[in-house]
Amino acid sequence: MYFHKLPTYEALAELFTLDWETGELKRRVPCKSINLASQRNAGPTKERYKQVRVNGVQYRQHRIVLVLATGQAIPEGMDVDHINLNKHDNRPCNLRVVTRSQNRANTRLAVTNSSGYKGVWYNPVRGKFEAQINVRGARRRLGRFSTAEQAAQAYDAAALAANGEHTLTNAALGLLAPACTPAFPYKAPTAFTVPLPPPPLGYIAALANSPYKGALATLH
Repeated sequence: MYFHKLPTYEALAELFTLDWETGELKRRVPCKSINLASQRNAGPTKERYKQVRVNGVQYRQHRIVLVLATGQAIPEGMDVDHINLNKHDNRPCNLRVVTRSQNRANTRLAVTNSSGYKGVWYNPVRGKFEAQINVRGARRRLGRFSTAEQAAQAYDAAALAANGEHTLTNAALGLLAPACTPAFPYKAPTAFTVPLPPPPLGYIAALANSPYKGALATLH
């Protein structure tokens, strides 16, 4: 996904003030006097992100909010994730810089999903449920399983190994019954970090005794 390069922190700070409690942007001066920003914010796009125009270019507001909140530019190629999945909640405490894989890991079950679990689909030819995960743009198959729950467990283990606390697992979504919920070292994210460390592959070592360690090994 392509994002227009944002103006510098200094330029944005001249245009806007940030309400830290609500995440709303407020203009410092009328647009006509500086001829830099449009007179009104553009409405949410079909993806439901709030947008604003600066110098005739439309930007997603949450990216501007994070720059104003941290005083730092967003690293090239990085996304800004809404931790609670609410794309209108632009409070700085709800935003964090993530990789594309980490951003995609923090999602709910897709409406097109037919298995009832993230990362799981049924293969009618094999008569098995298959689990897979995308890591850094590459699709990794995790194996075939007799039940959807087993495949969901394998997905959760691999997703946590690849993306750590950025992962919204099947277990966290309440899709796995307690007896099927693996004992992962998972903790819900509470804050953003700039810049992010590499994906925490240390989870693989922590899950070395998992019955899905063969699938996890493909993530190296």
